[in-house]
Amino acid sequence: MEETTSSTSGGSDGRRPYGKVGLALLGLVVALVVAAFFLDRHLRPSVGISAAPTSTPAPSKPTPRIASPTAGATAVTTSATPAATVAPGSTLTPRQQVEQAYYRYWRDYSQALFTLDTSHMGDVAAGDEVKRVQAEVADLRQRNRAVHVRVSHSALIVTIKDDTATLYDDQRDSSFLINPVTKEPHNGSVQPYPEKDIYYLQKMNGTWKVVKSLRQR
Repeated sequence: MEETTSSTSGGSDGRRPYGKVGLALLGLVVALVVAAFFLDRHLRPSVGISAAPTSTPAPSKPTPRIASPTAGATAVTTSATPAATVAPGSTLTPRQQVEQAYYRYWRDYSQALFTLDTSHMGDVAAGDEVKRVQAEVADLRQRNRAVHVRVSHSALIVTIKDDTATLYDDQRDSSFLINPVTKEPHNGSVQPYPEKDIYYLQKMNGTWKVVKSLRQR
């Protein structure tokens, strides 16, 4: 019996050094973890969400809104290049006269579709063309619609002979329907689509006017 007790006691004493070593190692690990945490907090660069410097943003291009037309206003938006301005006292060449007459026609035509008023079309058009615009406006009025015209022109004078001229225009049209009263768009955005037209002009009492237009299919 004594021998057994002595053996058990000796075994218990033999495990004590390992327990102390284990506790020491655990304490060392904890100390290393704590030290690494504080080093990480001090040495790591601060990464977070901070307020951006206050600055005035550059103004963005506003979405065009259609307002009621004012006196002398025009609804047409165009990237066309009209004939160059001629100094007072200078005489326009026939080509310049035709070009200016063509863009005046587009100004008044666009305004007619915007306001549903064709009373000024006789200043820039005659014959079949005036009738065509009047019929187009009458159809829009019946449908309770108007048009905001947006056309990019690439016009080329084909012929000028005496008092007649022919002009070809390769256009990019992004016009859209609007409410005739509020001038708000009826549909969403419109992608530009190509149109190829031929215009016939005639000089009447010293003024060039569009007398006919044909759509090239």
